[in-house]
Amino acid sequence: MYCKYCGKFIETEADVCPECLAQREQASAPAEVKAEPTPVQAVEEPAPATVEVKAEQPAPAPVQAVPTPTPVPQQNSATVGLGKAITGAALGFAGFIFAIVGMELSILPPAGLILNLLFALPMSIIGLVFGVQSIKTFKQVCKEGGRKPIATLICGIAGVVFSGNALLFVLIGLIVSCTVCSGIGYYNSGYYY
Repeated sequence: MYCKYCGKFIETEADVCPECLAQREQASAPAEVKAEPTPVQAVEEPAPATVEVKAEQPAPAPVQAVPTPTPVPQQNSATVGLGKAITGAALGFAGFIFAIVGMELSILPPAGLILNLLFALPMSIIGLVFGVQSIKTFKQVCKEGGRKPIATLICGIAGVVFSGNALLFVLIGLIVSCTVCSGIGYYNSGYYY
């Protein structure tokens, strides 16, 4: 038998284990020691604790909580890394445009330097990193045997190409800006004025 309060196995045929029975008796003992009731109040005496003996029943099997697995959404392997690849391509292209404009403005040193250092350089570096990560994602999916994410590869390559060219133009723009600032070069010669 099992105790109906705590579930502990009892070798006898009682419903309650000795520990729970002792706790029940202690809980009912203070109820017996009450103050004198007023004449208006009616006093009920607590019923004595009884132990019922039942015929032996088979022991229930212990219940084990089986955790239910949380469903994991399946990602289509054809689109893995596509968001990062598109971001890399977009940042690479924007960095490329800013680098070309910055190179053209490099004859005006503050404008060219600001455009190259604050816009073109960070965009191209982030675009290059995302493009390389997208190409690595493509290789990883192909190695695992999933569907080839062709769009991820194309956008990753575009990001790397645009970012690489942007970094090249940023470098050229910085060199031109430095030569103009230092006073040497074609633009500061007497011929240009």
